Amino acid sequence: MAGIMLQGCANYYKELGDTQYQNIAYAKAAKYYEKSYLKKANPDVALKLADCYRNNNNYVQAEKYYALGVKDSKTSLGEARLAYGKVLMSLGKYNEAQEQFKEYLSEKPGDFAAQLMLNSCSDLGQFLKDTTRYSVKNANISGLVSAYSPTLYKDGIVVVGEEVTKKASKQNPATLNSFQDLYFVKKDKDGKFSKPEALKGKINGDYHQGPASFSAKGNVVYFTNNNSEGIKASEKYDVPMMLKIQMDSLVNNEWQTAADFPYNSKEYSCQHPCLSPDGNRLYFSSNMPGGQGGFDLWVCTLENGQWGKPENLGVPVNTALDEGFPFFSEKGKLYFSSNGHKSMGGTDVLVSKYESGRYTMPMNLNYPLNTKADDFGFILNTDGKTGYLSSNRAGADMIYEFVVNPPVLFAKGKITSDQLPLSGVSVVFVNKSSETTDSVITDSNGEYSFKLLEESEYTIHARKAEYFPRTIELSTKGKEDNATIQNDFDLKKLEVEKPIVLEGPGQIFYDYNKYKLRKEAFPILDNVVKILSDNPSIRIELGAHTDARGTDKYNQRLSDKRAKSAFDYIVKKGIKKDRIDYKGFGESMLVNDCKDGVKCTDELHQQNRRTEFKILK
Repeated sequence: MAGIMLQGCANYYKELGDTQYQNIAYAKAAKYYEKSYLKKANPDVALKLADCYRNNNNYVQAEKYYALGVKDSKTSLGEARLAYGKVLMSLGKYNEAQEQFKEYLSEKPGDFAAQLMLNSCSDLGQFLKDTTRYSVKNANISGLVSAYSPTLYKDGIVVVGEEVTKKASKQNPATLNSFQDLYFVKKDKDGKFSKPEALKGKINGDYHQGPASFSAKGNVVYFTNNNSEGIKASEKYDVPMMLKIQMDSLVNNEWQTAADFPYNSKEYSCQHPCLSPDGNRLYFSSNMPGGQGGFDLWVCTLENGQWGKPENLGVPVNTALDEGFPFFSEKGKLYFSSNGHKSMGGTDVLVSKYESGRYTMPMNLNYPLNTKADDFGFILNTDGKTGYLSSNRAGADMIYEFVVNPPVLFAKGKITSDQLPLSGVSVVFVNKSSETTDSVITDSNGEYSFKLLEESEYTIHARKAEYFPRTIELSTKGKEDNATIQNDFDLKKLEVEKPIVLEGPGQIFYDYNKYKLRKEAFPILDNVVKILSDNPSIRIELGAHTDARGTDKYNQRLSDKRAKSAFDYIVKKGIKKDRIDYKGFGESMLVNDCKDGVKCTDELHQQNRRTEFKILK
């Protein structure tokens, strides 16, 4: 009899829990499911209880009940196993998460989301590179039990937050805290935040208000709201409620009745608006038809005071899963959050740039900005060096501040001679921006490494006695990410009376019966100028040649003119005349068998129409 009574109690609490679960009242549902499970260990109840905790970001409890439900379930687990894997990722248990994703994929092979998360678990190391790029700390905003999606406003930020409330009419049944409203948080000169204040006026309604974006002047706001039009209060938990974007204006320091964004719909949601810095584009997230799947990022352009038709940002930004929380920076970069690209777990912040008519492949901002939890709502201050994001890395959604640290930049390379490592080469770095000079010496492997300064222009000289020096230019301007700039090169031995073999072609060539320099000769001659500039003691000879066609006398004159054309170019670049000899050799030094009376192709004749360089002393 006692067993029957316990089973009856278990079913009673389960039914109460199911009612609250269907109404998305996860906090209330969890209480009933807990009581039901204590009466009877039902795997279906355990999985629903786990889902309640997962939806309220209590991943420790969610893991506990997913494990119980998975262990005892006699049926196919389907989406519950996928959700269990996500929870394990959020707790940093990547090996265990992999097992759940593999099990799920055995039931549903080819599932994009599961395969993506399985790959992310395997590639965890790539998210831990360059961990010095950002410094992150909790913003310590008090008075709210959760806060997310910061946006710049006046001398602080506006966040989406919820408070503790005892009023049943004000409670969100999913969390038992207040519904989410928009709050202004002022930041003082010492960097401390004041107590959050709800925005004044009619902007905060009866249900949730979500992420917002303000105009440059701060008098217009676009924000997310529930699309409750036509839904009775008694039906608010029984029918799907979409999200919509609204626009509001500030009048007498209060926000007025909001106007709807023209592309809202009862059939899909529009959310997370973000105005571009110039106010001419509105980015947002929506699951409207025509996207890549799930929630995609879209953009509208202002046309004659009206928002034009939404355009999907397309691949590679959007995926079959969800993208949201867009932020468009002053430097033209699009930051957003997604669970459809490789991540550390949950949603991660990525960045893409619009170039040549399309968006570049999004780059994960990596740890510590991203974590195993949900990281989203990234924004930059106008200085481009500091900003905010939201994350539930500590269990609840909170606002975090970050600093963009200077990039770690290195110049590295290997110097060889005839492809063999060359040690003892002096690599001199002249910083033209700061007018400083530093140097390093190549090691036994011919390798060098030097830490560069950001936003600088460098001239790099590689020098060793009895070798041609090399000079290259290098710039770190505009480089925002940690990087190693590789420059490998081969130094040529200085040998007297032997033709100089330059980087690339060591000779310049001419058209038939012409002495005018071709366009491709200029960079070769510029290289000769560089060699002469870097080596003031070197004296060279320019030796010009012709093919065998024409008389010896004519070809001699033609070769003299060819040598003179190269001489004139080098002198015009600032090299003194007494450092250069030039001489024509006519057809006396052919490099092949195309002599008089021998029929050859023009390609073979071309080999003889040349000017060579050699060191005299």
